[in-house]
Formats: sequence, C-alpha cells, structure tokens
Amino acid sequence: MKSTQNTGRQIAIFLLLLIAAGSLWNRKRTGDWDQTAELFLEKLLQEISPQTAGLRAQKAFDPNYVEEVIGNATAPVIKLKDSTAHNLATQIHNAWGFWNDDEEAVNSAFRSMKDHVQVAQVAAAYEAHYRVSLLEKLKDRLDAPELQEVLDIVRDLPPYRTKNS
Repeated sequence: MKSTQNTGRQIAIFLLLLIAAGSLWNRKRTGDWDQTAELFLEKLLQEISPQTAGLRAQKAFDPNYVEEVIGNATAPVIKLKDSTAHNLATQIHNAWGFWNDDEEAVNSAFRSMKDHVQVAQVAAAYEAHYRVSLLEKLKDRLDAPELQEVLDIVRDLPPYRTKNS
C-alpha cells in the first residue's frame, strides 16, 4: 500500500511541477522572464533528471551565452573585465602539466567565478587565446570524477547577476 501512495504522490508532484514549468516556459516565451524564474526552472530540471544536471552546466561554457543573457535580461548584467577573464583562462591553461595536471588550480579558477556569464566569458577568452574550446580541453585533460567536480561547481552558480539585484 505504501508504494502505491508514494507513486501517487510522485505523480501529483510531477504534475504540479509540470504546470509550474509550463507557466515559466510561457513567461520566457512572452518575454516576461527573470532570474528567479531561470533559477527555479534550473532546479526543477535537476530534480526531474539529476543524471543530466551536469549537462545543464555545460551551457555556461558556450561563448555566445553572454550575448544571449544580455539580450534577455531586464537589467544590466554584471560581467568580468576582459583582463580578468583572460587571467582566469590563463590560470586554467597553466594548470595543465606535462606529467601531472593541477586540478585544484582548475577548481579554484571555477570557484572564483560568480555566475554562468563569467564562465562563458572565461570560455570565450580561453578559446580566443588557445584556439580550443575550454569544455573540450576539460574533457580531454580531466578524468570523469574531476570533470564532474567542475560541472558541479558551475551548475551551482546562478545563470547571471544584474546590477540591480
């Protein structure tokens, strides 16, 4: 009997979440979108499908993400100075050793970033300077648990911050 109650409860929660997600999706479609809605939808997706939560973080590695956010934000978006993005890209690149990589230096660089926009800025700086995608380089140099740690750091960041928040 208990498993039937749990299944019913899970279905009810799923339906409520589906309705909320539909409402949020409509807000995004109509342009009435804000950072709170973005965070809620992101957390919702993590709850529904935790095994793909790391994939959601990968969007932050898209160098075009910054312009996408700026185009959708209702207030000025906080960005890194270009020199800071370049310095963080260099810190990550310098962590790659001939015999051994400094994973803590990589993690430290990502922990210093405040949101997905900053990750995207660093990814763009990395690609511009080293002519390779930062995400592809991370996949190449880090083993699965190390890569997951980076993705977890990025996943837990907010999508962006605004000067009015």
